[in-house]
Amino acid sequence: MKVSQAAKRKTRRHFLLLQGTKSFFFDLLAQKLRAYGFKTTKINFNAGDSFFYTDPNVIIYKHSLDDWVQYISDISKMQGVTDLIVYDDSKKHHALAIAELKKFGVNIHVFADGYFDKNHITLEAGGTNGNSALPREPMFYMRTPTIHNDMQPQAIPNAQFKARVYNLIYLLTAKLGDYNTEFKSKRKGLLKFAHKNMMLYARKLWNEVFYVALGKRKYFVATIEKNNSAFLHKTISSFAANTNKSLLVFNITGTANFVNAKKIIEKAASANSIGGNVFCVEDANLNRLISNSQGLITWDSIAGIAAINSEIPIIALGKTIYNFAGLTNQSKLVGFWRRRISPNPSLYGKFKNHVCEKTQINGGFFSRKGMEMAASAASHKIITSNNFGVGNNVSENV
Repeated sequence: MKVSQAAKRKTRRHFLLLQGTKSFFFDLLAQKLRAYGFKTTKINFNAGDSFFYTDPNVIIYKHSLDDWVQYISDISKMQGVTDLIVYDDSKKHHALAIAELKKFGVNIHVFADGYFDKNHITLEAGGTNGNSALPREPMFYMRTPTIHNDMQPQAIPNAQFKARVYNLIYLLTAKLGDYNTEFKSKRKGLLKFAHKNMMLYARKLWNEVFYVALGKRKYFVATIEKNNSAFLHKTISSFAANTNKSLLVFNITGTANFVNAKKIIEKAASANSIGGNVFCVEDANLNRLISNSQGLITWDSIAGIAAINSEIPIIALGKTIYNFAGLTNQSKLVGFWRRRISPNPSLYGKFKNHVCEKTQINGGFFSRKGMEMAASAASHKIITSNNFGVGNNVSENV
């Protein structure tokens, strides 16, 4: 791929990477950026970050969250950072860094999982999903011409198993803190952690049994990706007050979230006298779970797109790229239980076409092939996009 001379101004671009995926993706991405002649620096927060990043130009952050904003500001100014790269802008350190560095004109590049399928990843300027700059206006998408792309995306090898392995490696090494920490002192905690993760497979089996048990019963699905107790309590109390003889199934993403969220859900369900009508499943096949449901309730989960794609009524109580009239119900939650409107398939088709063209990159975060494809395309997009400037926070000494 050719890169313009303007994009090759070596002293003008210095990329600072924070936490990436639990894989070697950020390592490959940084290699691609350095191959173009740019400087990269990464801040690691634990040994898990260090395990997946091979370049020696790293900074180990060992201070508290209270010190983070001043620290990232000082590092950015001293080193002439022009670009910040993160995965998942909802993480506290990332959100604070983005807000601070935007003040100095630093370009923000945010990665996330693919919005629509497993063969793509997401890359947006400034933020993703709830923080995305994409319009939340149905007429914008209806008036936007359809983009016809003859290039079919390449299928990415199923890397689900590798993702689990990488995640386990990251969490185990992260518990070690520094590489110099004595492993034996952590042995008991690591064994307990491994035992907890073995329970994942038992829950997966239970999920399969649960699908069959649902049968033809009327039920709603709610998605949980991060513990949000206010959302859980609101959903359960509203469900108890406004439905009769229905079931409410919470699909909880991630082993770490499952135990805590399940405790909150069971306690809230018991307090509202509907313990027998509320259930929890972990990392369910969402398409299968929602296909016969009455509707989906979410806060800001991108998994809501699966419901829209299947024309299942959905209500999003937080900010998402798809939360606008025509795709989601704009009523209060109390009204959603009683009367629901299905997504408009024509609007969804236009929306998907535009969002794919602007934000989706063919590739993946875990398989070697997927990471190579994604890192190559993403690095080229980052340094050639007209959406980014060289930044105001420039040091000619870099």
